[in-house]
Amino acid sequence: MPPAPLHDTYPGLDLSRPAFVPRSRLYHLEPLGIGTEHVESLTSYVARLAAAHAVSITTVILHEIGPRITRSVHPPAREKRYSRCALTAARDSFFLNGSGYGAQDWVRVLGELTGAQNLRFLTALCWGGAVSGDEVVRRCRAWCPQCYQQWRDAGQPVREPLLWAFWPVSVCALHRRPLETQCHQCSQTLRALSARMRPGYCCHCQAWLGSDKSASQRAAETNEEQTYGFWVSSELGSFLRMAPSLTLSPGTLCENLNTCRKRLARRGRTFASIAEVPDSQMFGWLHKGYLVKLTPLMRISYRLGIPILDLITCPPDAFRPDWFRVEENLNRTAIKRKTPTQYLATPSDVRPLPLSMALEISSYKSITQLRRRNPQLHRELVIQHRETRDAVWKEKLRKDRSATLAAIKAALEASLALDCPDVLHVTAVRLDLETTTPIVIRFPKLTAAIIAKRARWRRRQWAAKEAIVRKAIRQDMPPTVEDLAASLGCNSRTPLRKRFPSLVAALTARRQERTDKRRNLVQRALEDALQEDPPPSFQEIAHRVGWHIHSLRWAFPELAHDLRTRRRAWKQECSRQALLRLEREVQRAVAELHAQRLYPSYARVRPLLPAGRQGTDIEEMVRRARDQLGIPKFRGRYFLLPI
Repeated sequence: MPPAPLHDTYPGLDLSRPAFVPRSRLYHLEPLGIGTEHVESLTSYVARLAAAHAVSITTVILHEIGPRITRSVHPPAREKRYSRCALTAARDSFFLNGSGYGAQDWVRVLGELTGAQNLRFLTALCWGGAVSGDEVVRRCRAWCPQCYQQWRDAGQPVREPLLWAFWPVSVCALHRRPLETQCHQCSQTLRALSARMRPGYCCHCQAWLGSDKSASQRAAETNEEQTYGFWVSSELGSFLRMAPSLTLSPGTLCENLNTCRKRLARRGRTFASIAEVPDSQMFGWLHKGYLVKLTPLMRISYRLGIPILDLITCPPDAFRPDWFRVEENLNRTAIKRKTPTQYLATPSDVRPLPLSMALEISSYKSITQLRRRNPQLHRELVIQHRETRDAVWKEKLRKDRSATLAAIKAALEASLALDCPDVLHVTAVRLDLETTTPIVIRFPKLTAAIIAKRARWRRRQWAAKEAIVRKAIRQDMPPTVEDLAASLGCNSRTPLRKRFPSLVAALTARRQERTDKRRNLVQRALEDALQEDPPPSFQEIAHRVGWHIHSLRWAFPELAHDLRTRRRAWKQECSRQALLRLEREVQRAVAELHAQRLYPSYARVRPLLPAGRQGTDIEEMVRRARDQLGIPKFRGRYFLLPI
């Protein structure tokens, strides 16, 4: 009788196959801090992943990440894209923390390699396309030394938080200090990811960047700027804490901003002035569907007093902020514009400030913007600036005119004293003048004299060059036009052809004559080399005549063959004579050993020969010398025969 099935015997037993997690190629390294304000960035995750495998970041990119990113690319374009991926750790690594296609590829590939499914929250992809990808993350690393030191002292892994990579973040809200962007040891700016990067260390000098010393705020920053910096850091930290549980839509932010614009327009406020952006850019955000940049969005949220999470996540039908508190917050955070009139010059000033510079200091972008937003102030500025400009600039011109004219006259006289006066344009540049018009108008006689003297000098120079060209034509071996132009300081032969067309034509006509003479000289040199003893090498002959070896072989094949044959025969004869001399040395050494009642073996003969003489040829010479002397082969005992 067959046994009963197990599920009948043990009805409570679960016999289903357990689910196994598939193995990953790289370690299943969990990201740090997801769901907190200090979630690490993707570049930090790549650095920790390379350290966990005890390899360099470049190795991980070249052998694991790069091939998988470029796998779907056509082969000719794959190598180019693969090389770009390899350069990521050295140049453009900041985009890994952004929201572009590059960050999407890296998140996908790292998820396949490690099995981690939440890597998108390590980049600006956590915004879900609600904000623009431009100016979201900074190009270099920024850090808080006290955070580094706190993690290290607590035994926690040191990381590079994504919050520090966001462009608007400039302070650490936890320790209330500005973020550092330069190494305190080598004063270098650090890239987001590099070949020698380690979280918490400088990638250039490997110095520890942490410190437990608190730092005060910059003296140039006002209380309002400090408050805004702390608020930005806190708001973005709150967003990172809630990012894993948020569902974002770009249309929600656009509709909520439109609601704020319509409400504030009733109170006579311009929404573009609140965000401090041009009207055209605001029109693109609200009406054309362009994505809002992160920095202006944070400024809007701060000035309105509406949290960033409410702007990007609250449904438009439920978006009802407290407008009374919004008005109060706008009045409290109003931009303290400096009055441009205090920067304008007064009649007692030596140099009035230009109107455009005064507008820039007062934070207005252009004169048109000032005229549109505050026409009364614009009219006041223009009138005051015209009065000060007419009074002050004319006085300054009267004071400086005599000194300026004296300097111009001295420079012209010094140039006229030279054998070759400078060009007027060069003199104008030395005097910080844009054109030569003031010089020509004020000093017509001096400028005319300089021009005439320079013309005479040029005529003398060309006359000397003409004499050199005529002399070159009469030479027995005339040079080429190019060589002659180079010797005369011309960049090409064109100036000579324009100045002396007949002379250049005569020089060109002698080109064939020059070629034939040079060929005859080379042939005579080769024939003389055939008579030399010892015969020179073909390379040495080519060096003598200034020709290339292949040119000589092509122009004089018979002479080249004879020279090489003679050289080869001479070398063979030298080798034969050397062997004869060596054989005589071997015979002498064998005879000396035999006279000393020693068996002339190869081991005893070799030290008596010149240094470096050994081998099978010498062994054969030793045997022949023993045979000539009648010395028998050594059989364990040497019997000295009569000599």
